[in-house]
Amino acid sequence: MNDRKSLPSFVDLRAQFIYDAETGSLQYRKKKNSKRLLSKEAGRIVESTSGIKYRVVTVEYPSGPSKTFFAHRVAWKLETGEEPPEQIDHRDGDGLNNAFSNLRDGTGCKNARNRVMSKNNTSGYNGVTPVKGGRWLVRFNCDGQSVYVGRFTDLDKAGEAARKARIQRGFTKRHGLPKNKLQKRVDSLE
Repeated sequence: MNDRKSLPSFVDLRAQFIYDAETGSLQYRKKKNSKRLLSKEAGRIVESTSGIKYRVVTVEYPSGPSKTFFAHRVAWKLETGEEPPEQIDHRDGDGLNNAFSNLRDGTGCKNARNRVMSKNNTSGYNGVTPVKGGRWLVRFNCDGQSVYVGRFTDLDKAGEAARKARIQRGFTKRHGLPKNKLQKRVDSLE
């Protein structure tokens, strides 16, 4: 996938796609002599190594072969008229929600601060690991530095301390939440 290569011009993209910035719907425009339906959502869904699903679309170049891009990159250019940033973050973590209000310029740091819990997590809290004596160590990385929060005897208190420390440093409320409990827990934190 040529994710970070330059997209065709705004005019060429506009000739191929219809984008609804409010809903995030990206549809192929019907071509002459084509059986492709206009109402069909463009592209197909792929899953990243981290388990997040994204939509990819085939983009045709005026001179040359067609290439595959993430739909959120095409949506960005259709909405702004500018080449998309190197990384785009989905604010709600749903890689299929391409509403423009859900997309933001996402540096690697911003994306990392908006990630849900790794499937390899054993404590149930990001940044909380067991240590000798039945205690819990709270430590995480932020801006290339290791942040030590403390040691706790109670797992839930350790998890709450980790969450508060991350939010103070600009992490989102959804950072570190398990995928299966994500919406319920985000709602309870607000």
